[in-house]
Amino acid sequence: MIIINCYNCVIFTFVIAFKLAMCNEILDISNVDHGIILEGVTESGELYSKSTYCPRAGFIVKMIVDSLTNQLLWDRRNSVDSLNLVDIYSINGNRIIALVSTNCSDSFESNYIEIKNNIWTEISFHRFYWVLDKIKRLRIFNLFNPFEDEHYELGINFTSGLASWTLIPRENVEVYQVRQGQDTIWQLTDIDETCIKIIFFGDTETSKMVNVNTRLENDVRELFFEKLDDGWSLVEKEYFYQKLNLLDQEALIAIADEMDEENQ
Repeated sequence: MIIINCYNCVIFTFVIAFKLAMCNEILDISNVDHGIILEGVTESGELYSKSTYCPRAGFIVKMIVDSLTNQLLWDRRNSVDSLNLVDIYSINGNRIIALVSTNCSDSFESNYIEIKNNIWTEISFHRFYWVLDKIKRLRIFNLFNPFEDEHYELGINFTSGLASWTLIPRENVEVYQVRQGQDTIWQLTDIDETCIKIIFFGDTETSKMVNVNTRLENDVRELFFEKLDDGWSLVEKEYFYQKLNLLDQEALIAIADEMDEENQ
């Protein structure tokens, strides 16, 4: 006679079901379950940070998703593969690239992904490390701060009423933002774009006209900004130079008045 202990069967069934559930976890990078995933900032710089996500002991992640963009980033190809970790690199809290490290049967495998226009796509090893190198070199150029010779080549022109200051970023620097104090004039929106020149006119603290030159592949753009009462605004080139000429004439008159006062 075979006697079956129903209580033990129930416990055994529960344990099996629990273990199977632990092998089918989902990592949502926009809504992390910290009961399953360990999360920490493992590297940071002036603007960038690296966040690392690892499954807790006993848990096996079967897929990585991003609920914010409603996308699947990675899934297990077979029962042997298991997620080791995910490194996500961000600029000012905005995710840019990610590295997914997987434990395979006899090796490790890395997948590289990038988000552009809210779409995650797989990229090459070389593309990943090119982007990583760039985001580590990103800086904010602020007119209120002293100009750093190791970061910019500086040229000054005093031939008119308003002095013009031209700054060209050196090879070790990529400009993320151009600012005047707390006011943002220009900001990088495409990681493939590069700020190649910044020109502003007048004093750093009172300047109202700024020209930013950028390059995207073979396309060079000139962007013109004017400071208004409610902040900086992008304007047309023709208007920019008309307003600049007006301010320049006002500066020349002010200089002439100062010289007259000194001679009296």
